[in-house]
Amino acid sequence: MYTVEQLLTDAANNRSALTRRGSNDVRMAWDAFNRYVSDCVYKKQTLSVSNFCKIGWKLEPSWHLKPQMRPHFNISEAFARTCNADSRTEINSDSKSLALVEEFNFSKCALKFSQGLTKDLLFIGLRAIISQLAEAIGSGQEVTIDMEVGTLRSSARCVTFSFIADLYLQEGLDIPADAPKPSDYRPSNTFAPPSQDALSLSVAGSNKFRGTAKATDLGGFSDTMEGLPQSSRVSEAGFGPGETHANIRGPDHASVASASSKQAICQQEAMGRHIAGLAADANEAVKEHQRWETHCKRLMDEEKKDLEWRNSLAKEYSEMLKEQIREAEERKAQGRRHAVEQASMHDYPDFSVMPETSVQDYVMDRRNHLKEDLDQQVEMKRRQKEAAKQREKAMESINSEYTQQEMAVHRLQAEVKKEQQKQECCQAWSDGKRLKEVKKEITEYNKKAPSSRIPISDVVKSLHSSLEGKPGASMSPRATKTGGHVAFGLPPATPRGGGESGQATPRISTGSVRRFPIGAAASLALTKQRMHERGML
Repeated sequence: MYTVEQLLTDAANNRSALTRRGSNDVRMAWDAFNRYVSDCVYKKQTLSVSNFCKIGWKLEPSWHLKPQMRPHFNISEAFARTCNADSRTEINSDSKSLALVEEFNFSKCALKFSQGLTKDLLFIGLRAIISQLAEAIGSGQEVTIDMEVGTLRSSARCVTFSFIADLYLQEGLDIPADAPKPSDYRPSNTFAPPSQDALSLSVAGSNKFRGTAKATDLGGFSDTMEGLPQSSRVSEAGFGPGETHANIRGPDHASVASASSKQAICQQEAMGRHIAGLAADANEAVKEHQRWETHCKRLMDEEKKDLEWRNSLAKEYSEMLKEQIREAEERKAQGRRHAVEQASMHDYPDFSVMPETSVQDYVMDRRNHLKEDLDQQVEMKRRQKEAAKQREKAMESINSEYTQQEMAVHRLQAEVKKEQQKQECCQAWSDGKRLKEVKKEITEYNKKAPSSRIPISDVVKSLHSSLEGKPGASMSPRATKTGGHVAFGLPPATPRGGGESGQATPRISTGSVRRFPIGAAASLALTKQRMHERGML
């Protein structure tokens, strides 16, 4: 379980080296915080600690005319995000239902509720405590922090606060089952200001007489009155010197008087002890009050020194500003004097004194040549404009000539291209026409009877004679006669091996010897001719 002692120890150890001054400062900051909280709670107010919590009272509606007050505690949203609090934790609260809310004032806490802490030390210590508490709650462990007005608990990051039973009894409320008992940690009692009665006491007792009463084994006491003089014993018992209980009143009365004297002695001793305790308490209260006054005086002196330091800074700053203003004014006046001096160094012309002859001649000469200079400048400008115009005209003429040349080249290229296209079209037309005539002659030749047929060589010669005068004749397929056979555009046949050297073979050579392909009509004509020669037709 994570307790307040571990919290203060970890908070003192986790502070940075710049702010670490020992665990005593952290404990004093925690005590001052508890005193501040207790003061607000017992005044029926609500204390709002930024980035931590709101603790105090809230108003609840009741059947009576006066609303009922109940102790209230909730953590802030910033603290809930830091410790990753559970959703069961009360975070937000209606500010309208809370009692008078007072914001946590570090200056007030340092001056009124601490014993020597400054505002900065209090702020650093309290921030370290809250940060360490958020880290402990965020880890999910069991946390129990005892305070003067209650106990702060956390289990599985669910933060709750249980107020002491006295607060519920003051308002006549039912005491919750988890209300803790008042703990021994009550820093407000040790720091309470002394009362007027305590300040008026001036008792200084001594404890030289330690008494003669002694305890017995049966739980009672007996007074032997040892160590007292005889006169004191007699006077305590109420008899004169030389008299005893038995001589005057008898044995019964003597025993009663002895018992009453012992009781008086015990009462006197108890009263002495009580007065001595009151005197010690009064002295402690006076010393505490003196320490408080010394602390307040020291703080006031520090505030006064700080105020004097700030006033001196402000005074030095004002003096510096005045000095700067004075220096600026001096520089401005010096600048004006310098301008006046510079202006006074140039004398005004005296027209009453005649200038020298050389000066007059120079002025007249410049005046005479002024027109010539102006005319020269005008002529120079005119020439520059004319030269610019000529350059522009030359550039325009060059551009126009270049453009015309390009257009002529484009037209010539177009005409050449058109002539080529025309020749290609004519050639294609003539080739097609010749092919059609050849096909027609072959068809007619095949249709005639063998007896009435004209030899194929004559047909080819007639075709050659008809096509010699036509353009593109060289590109048409030629019919040649090789060894008594006709071949259209084919190379001459080679003699077969083993035959006569001058005799042509009846079979047309094929394969790699062929250089040009033949058409279907020519192939049909050649096939029919071979069949006719073989006697098959």
